[in-house]
Amino acid sequence: MGLSIHYSGSLSDPAILPDMISEVSDIAKTFGWRCEIFDSEFPEQGFDSSGFNMETVYGLCVIPPGSEPVWLCFLSNGRMSTPLLLQHWSSETDEERKKFLYMPWTKTQYAGIEEHIKVVTLFRYLEKKYLSVFHMTDEGGYWETNDLNVLKESFRKYNYIMDAFADLLENSDSIKGESLEDFVKRIAGLVDKKFREEMGDETPDSE
Repeated sequence: MGLSIHYSGSLSDPAILPDMISEVSDIAKTFGWRCEIFDSEFPEQGFDSSGFNMETVYGLCVIPPGSEPVWLCFLSNGRMSTPLLLQHWSSETDEERKKFLYMPWTKTQYAGIEEHIKVVTLFRYLEKKYLSVFHMTDEGGYWETNDLNVLKESFRKYNYIMDAFADLLENSDSIKGESLEDFVKRIAGLVDKKFREEMGDETPDSE
């Protein structure tokens, strides 16, 4: 999948959505990010306490260069989601699986370290001013540590793994009778072994 951030939460007050859209749009313009705005006001300035509108998202997304969209979108119940998640999970009846409706993510690996920092810093600001019950998991470790060295090391590892995987896929032949799934699993195993050797963390074979 590539180095990503995963996040969830709610808008703290339906009335502040236009202000958030306006402010984030200005920030995006300053950063040179693309911006797409969806519906900018909740119906009657309120959240839908009985459920959510299955056809509409509110808010916006911003797109840093090289990054997937950063979703600042909400359903009519105020919870963060995305148009694609709404389309895929809105009709789900299993309560455990329906949790995926509220789990946006953004891959930032190909945007690079600087853009990743900008995205995380934006969320730090928005959490304090506009969001509630917000949670983020940053595969780069920057959200949790605020440590640039941790982020640099995470990017180095992910880039190494992605490059090695692509190289082995391109230059390896499948074994006779091997399924595509088994081929990909074998390549993934080779990448893992190569990575551990490169990092000096090779686990000796058990006797």
